Amino acid sequence: MCLLLYMAQTTEDDQTILAFIRPNRTVYRESSLQAASEALRESGADAVAVLDGPFLLGVLWRSQVSAALVGGQQPLDPVEQWVDPSPPRLLPNAPLEEARELLRTTGAPALVVVDEEGRFVGLALALGLFGRPREPAPPVVAGMATPLGVYLTTGDVSGGAGRFGLAITGAMLFSLFVTGILASLGVLQLIGGGLGLAANGPQAVTEAWQEYLLTYGPVVVFLLLVRALPISGIHASEHMVVHAIERRESLGYEVVRRMPRAHPRCGTNLAVGAMVFLVLVRAMWAPLEELGALFALVATLVLWRRVGRWVQLHFTTKPPSRRQIENAIRAGEELLAKHRRSRRTGASFGRRLVQGGLPWVMVGALTAAAAVFGLAQVFNVEIPF
Repeated sequence: MCLLLYMAQTTEDDQTILAFIRPNRTVYRESSLQAASEALRESGADAVAVLDGPFLLGVLWRSQVSAALVGGQQPLDPVEQWVDPSPPRLLPNAPLEEARELLRTTGAPALVVVDEEGRFVGLALALGLFGRPREPAPPVVAGMATPLGVYLTTGDVSGGAGRFGLAITGAMLFSLFVTGILASLGVLQLIGGGLGLAANGPQAVTEAWQEYLLTYGPVVVFLLLVRALPISGIHASEHMVVHAIERRESLGYEVVRRMPRAHPRCGTNLAVGAMVFLVLVRAMWAPLEELGALFALVATLVLWRRVGRWVQLHFTTKPPSRRQIENAIRAGEELLAKHRRSRRTGASFGRRLVQGGLPWVMVGALTAAAAVFGLAQVFNVEIPF
């Protein structure tokens, strides 16, 4: 999982008002004139947005706030009665020329930008619309490596490999882990034969080293297979594009290829953190009981990113090919193009969940599992796990 921050260079004809929004404080329905006055003074703007939760209620113009205070209103009086409920407003993807024309016709010192649901995005000041564009706030982007290439999403739009690629990823990950289990059982049969695994299953294993082999062997085999397959190069290219975008670099091949392969927000770190905690708890619980779990938690918080980075560098990523990097670049460019055209600045939890990719990965994994167990039933083959 990754964060992306990037604004593609465009000509003025392609620019939207989103590129000219400036950050500034907001106030709320319950706010006081004093708070509105401070917000106007800090921002230097001629208006301050008044919100009801995330939604725009209206605007307080500097002239109105000044007139109210000079006219004898108490600084702690609520702002609601001075709110202009119908300020000139535009959607984030409105063309720059449309914004300028709206300024000419209304004579307003600023425009309010809201999404289709009425959520406040920002203010575009009149003078600012005739200068150089500002880069908008960064979108939050999730990424995943798939056999079909890199998948990226903001939670609202996506780019790169589609849902079919995500489903294939789930099936592949399940297959690799099953292969790890079978390989561990094979090694156990070879080294410690006579344990009757085929008849009684892994439950017959009692010696500690045999139990460790069945517990951690599949993970080791899984990681070795990931490293050997092209998916690790695709994973690295995803991270490299993310780094380039976060650093506001261009998405050119020569720039992206210099970026690091490991990323601090990679999902590998979460998986490694869980594994480190379970291993440490298992090692410490018997001698230390409840105190061992606390030590394991503290040690995990200290180590999980470091160990996760090491696992990324040596197992889940490897130096990508030029083709893999260029595929990741295309995914990033597609995502950013869709984001610029989007009329939303946020997405609901359900939409983020669907766009995040995990449901489609689970579908692929469950389909692969159903296929394995179905074939086992058809051919009357006993599955040893």
